[in-house]
Amino acid sequence: MHPNLVPPLDVHEEELKLRRELVRQRPLIKLNAVLFFGEGARSARGCGVDGAGALWSCPGKLRPRHIPQFIIVTGHKQRHRGNMGINGFYQRFDQDFHGRPVYQKIMERRQVKRSLVTETGDLVSRPEDNFIRMWKPRSQEALVLSRRFQTVCEVPTEDADDVMVYPKLLPSKEVWFLFFDDRRGAWCIGPAIGAIEIYAKCFTVEEAIPCNLGEWQVWDIGKKEWYTNKGIRLIKVG
Repeated sequence: MHPNLVPPLDVHEEELKLRRELVRQRPLIKLNAVLFFGEGARSARGCGVDGAGALWSCPGKLRPRHIPQFIIVTGHKQRHRGNMGINGFYQRFDQDFHGRPVYQKIMERRQVKRSLVTETGDLVSRPEDNFIRMWKPRSQEALVLSRRFQTVCEVPTEDADDVMVYPKLLPSKEVWFLFFDDRRGAWCIGPAIGAIEIYAKCFTVEEAIPCNLGEWQVWDIGKKEWYTNKGIRLIKVG
């Protein structure tokens, strides 16, 4: 009865035709979809579990892409905001996450008591140094309950007279991971791969490896808020 009525089947075919023409004229439209949808799509562009960025096909000729074995995270100097453990020496983990490589912190610079440093510059080993603190995931209810008595404060930064920064790298006393999380669209530093509670994040979906990433958002443990830290830098090694 309606003079301008078009059958739904014809509308669908016309829409597909227009979409194919649009993709042909602007190839990046297809690329943007590939960036976000599915493990199979990431594998198709060389960022799957087996490749994790070995080939990068956006768009044009395939180019080999080197994945570094080590990443140095440095530049976080705002001690009054906490989470100084972000800095450190990270090694590539034996598994990937969301189609991109994962790195685990293995070495760090640490403050120690002067009495534990010998005249030759060696550090006296203690039994508690072999204890590594592990993170345990909490439910959403537990997270809400844990915030009931939180207070906002400034993190004290004054050093005691008997404390010094040890000049050599020491094994990490906590478990820290550097990974890409599709749910956030960001590279994250947290206590476990895919953890909900993270310490820092950098929103960049186009980087297949975490190198030269800037504009990091870091969690302020005193004020309980995210802030931008422009000093953090990630440097690939090896």
